Amino acid sequence: MKTKQVKRLLRKAAIANDFVIDEITGNKKEVDLFGKNPRGGDVLISAKRNKSGKVIEVSYFNSGSDPFSIYDNLYISVDVDNAKKFVSEIGDTFSDTLISSKNIDAVASFIDTFNGVSPGNYSTSISINGGLDYSFA
Repeated sequence: MKTKQVKRLLRKAAIANDFVIDEITGNKKEVDLFGKNPRGGDVLISAKRNKSGKVIEVSYFNSGSDPFSIYDNLYISVDVDNAKKFVSEIGDTFSDTLISSKNIDAVASFIDTFNGVSPGNYSTSISINGGLDYSFA
């Protein structure tokens, strides 16, 4: 995918989740979208690409409402083999979901079933509470 197409893809994901987009930057290896979620937390959506330009990983980072606390951070990373299918399917699925230590395994497993996710173990990872709670699927 060309950088312009990846930026459009990330913009689509942000709009589906009602994020306010501050900036989209990118180069041959990675495209980043910086913004704010509806609750005011800082958001970063990234797409990493291989040498041929194919998106191989989509990640999401939400810093939470307290900039001085790592304990409300959320980081999700998904290895993808079809980024367009993945972003289309995930849409706003988690816009109202609270991910906690009680449901983190279920959420990781659910994300791992989406179209576009690479097959194999550990293709989806989620980290919350500054990395104290994490899950792989």
